Amino acid sequence: MNEEKIIVICPNCQQKLGLPKRHEALKVSCPKCHTTFRYKFPSIIEKKRKLKWYYRSWFVILLLFIFTPVGIILLWSGSRFRVPVRIGLSIAFGLFFVNQSINYIFTPSYRDYSPSPEYVERIYLPSAPMEPVELSFGELREREEKLTVPQIVERVGRAIVFIESQDKNHNVLGRGSGVIIHRAGIIVTNYHVLKGAHFAEVKLQGDEIYHDVFVIGEDKQKDLAIMRIRANNLPAAPLGDSTKVKIGEKVIAIGNPLGYERTVSDGIISGVREIEGVNYLQITTPISPGSSGGALLNIYGEVVGITSMGHFDFAQNLNFAVPINYVHSLLEIEDR
Repeated sequence: MNEEKIIVICPNCQQKLGLPKRHEALKVSCPKCHTTFRYKFPSIIEKKRKLKWYYRSWFVILLLFIFTPVGIILLWSGSRFRVPVRIGLSIAFGLFFVNQSINYIFTPSYRDYSPSPEYVERIYLPSAPMEPVELSFGELREREEKLTVPQIVERVGRAIVFIESQDKNHNVLGRGSGVIIHRAGIIVTNYHVLKGAHFAEVKLQGDEIYHDVFVIGEDKQKDLAIMRIRANNLPAAPLGDSTKVKIGEKVIAIGNPLGYERTVSDGIISGVREIEGVNYLQITTPISPGSSGGALLNIYGEVVGITSMGHFDFAQNLNFAVPINYVHSLLEIEDR
């Protein structure tokens, strides 16, 4: 029989975990950030701390010591129950006290629990084999033909798609962006845009919608997913070489923030940062919810990154993109 689960968010990395719906306290180790926290349905989550004093065994036993004798005394001194009933209730109270005391003394206050892979939210879309494709990286930069922002939008804007992820009941989980990188319907987006999705819709420019969406490659650590739709002769964005990106270089982002499709913004590369073993392009280009999975382009009109996340708490204009060269391994393309 399938165990009933409830979604719990890790207090450190915000990873969603499906944990069993139990009334006992669990000591959970997050498989993503390895943070240890304690969880008890429905509301106790404490990071690397002991449970509060009023959940401890000594306090519960103390209450039993107080209320059980008091209940028996009141039963015999003031109640109108007959003697056999009083004797039965006294025995029941006594057995309850002994049972609860034994449980709290010999049962630990929590159980160690490690979420198995099926408890960690993943992409549930159907998979499809990856067919060989020919893609070039960095050719436009070599020509040194710089473009204006309107020219870049004109050439690449149609390759930006709107993605809606859905759960197994077709309820909307989230909305994001994607970039067509091959005319045969191959699209790059962020892993977190599709995380937890059983179904997805891809809308192209002109409101053409595709419901048959397949995953052909994914890398959760790098926050990348490669998907495919049943289409041909689509407008594809040219890919750049993210290893040639320089700090201070101008970049343009195209995505769907808050559902406003193909929104354009510009900025610069402000740094290259390593976060949890993955290199990210730090950019001043604004990234808002819904922009995830969109294109970060250089002044030659090449995609050099996939816009991934923005930090809004205690930081201003601090945004990141996944370097496009990480797509090589997902598409089995050798670095040149």
